[in-house]
Amino acid sequence: MKQFKGFIPGELIDSIRNKKCILFVGAGLSSKVKRSNGINLPNWKWFLDELLEFAIDRRVIFSVNPDDIKEMIKNDNLIMAAQELQETIGKHDFGDFLHQVFRDREVIPSLTHLLLPQIPFRSILTSNYDNLIEGAYTLHYSGKIPNKFTQEDLISISSPLRKEDFYIFKVHGDLDRPNTIILGSRDYQKLFFRSPEYRQFLETLFSVYTVLFIGYGASDPDLENVLERLSTIFNRTIDKHYILLPENRFNFAERKRLLLDKRLEVIQYTSDSTHSQVDAFLTDLVNAFKNEVSTQERTTKKFDAFISYSHTNIQDVKKLRRFLLDERLSVWYDMELEPSQDIQRTLTDAINDSRFMIIIITKDYYDSEWLEKELEIGLLRQVEGKIKVLPVSIGEIDFNRLPRELRNIQILQLNKEFTIEDIRPLIRILKKEN
Repeated sequence: MKQFKGFIPGELIDSIRNKKCILFVGAGLSSKVKRSNGINLPNWKWFLDELLEFAIDRRVIFSVNPDDIKEMIKNDNLIMAAQELQETIGKHDFGDFLHQVFRDREVIPSLTHLLLPQIPFRSILTSNYDNLIEGAYTLHYSGKIPNKFTQEDLISISSPLRKEDFYIFKVHGDLDRPNTIILGSRDYQKLFFRSPEYRQFLETLFSVYTVLFIGYGASDPDLENVLERLSTIFNRTIDKHYILLPENRFNFAERKRLLLDKRLEVIQYTSDSTHSQVDAFLTDLVNAFKNEVSTQERTTKKFDAFISYSHTNIQDVKKLRRFLLDERLSVWYDMELEPSQDIQRTLTDAINDSRFMIIIITKDYYDSEWLEKELEIGLLRQVEGKIKVLPVSIGEIDFNRLPRELRNIQILQLNKEFTIEDIRPLIRILKKEN
């Protein structure tokens, strides 16, 4: 299994540990599962493409040119296309299509699904119609089927949030109950504006719990609808929420706005053809609780500063760190890692547990993608007041190449022969807020 190469916030680990985290699963988590014809389960866009072809093969009578619907899907007008298809295809034909796609004999829980029961989530919400998550939990618990609800159940039962039992909530309906399936734009409108039970359930959930989104893509209407409809309650949330996405889905400015405006932090991963880093992320969460240390032990491990630097300038960094240690300041840098330690996990913990991030800028700084990632992590955590970024330049550097986000922060400039007196301003800052 590959190691996760991103940053997992400590607050997310804590919320899962305290049974305050709800997983929200999109179609991407099922799209790695292959059917007997060798084709993967569809995401939203492929689902509508296949549904359109199915309707054409069934010689369903369309009220518009099917090519227009195909163009709508191509242009990502997915909710609109779904509504047109819903009005065109009868319930019987739609049921046959769902059966054809999701009842395929080869459609079984993937290794990704099997990781989920090993992580102590409070519950799981999913916009998927399939039963793969339920299947994974049933396998993990030796045949015990988890509690499962749809939006229709909220009318006749008390909210699942009132009970402590784990449950799976199918926000867009369940394959076993075709009458609960949500597809077109009118269904979405009805859910949010004509179903007070459903809206109250989601509002309570997002206000009280931490939500982790996994399996959502660039133009996923499920995610867009949830974020748009619930945007008014995000500023009342107790804590922030998280979404796992490939790198470059949002730039730094967009991630900053999501964090400030919707309390949604993006956890980025390096994307490949199989999205293997999604499994690596979930495996890291599994291991975080397998090798659990007490909450008290975690919270007492604090550093005054985390040093982000290029390894080509290790002697300068060692010198700076030695001066700081002489002033009885606790400073973390990765040269002290033991060979047996999980580098990524330890580095993540160090950032989570530091009050400051010292960014060492040298002439080699600009060529490191990883240092760029560390800087963005620090700046986003600074927005929340969780850490403070302190840039320090050593030697001659090209200030024109300096990351734009650092240009408005005062930089402590040192030459290669700097002494402890030269870093007194840095020491004063670290000690002042100690």
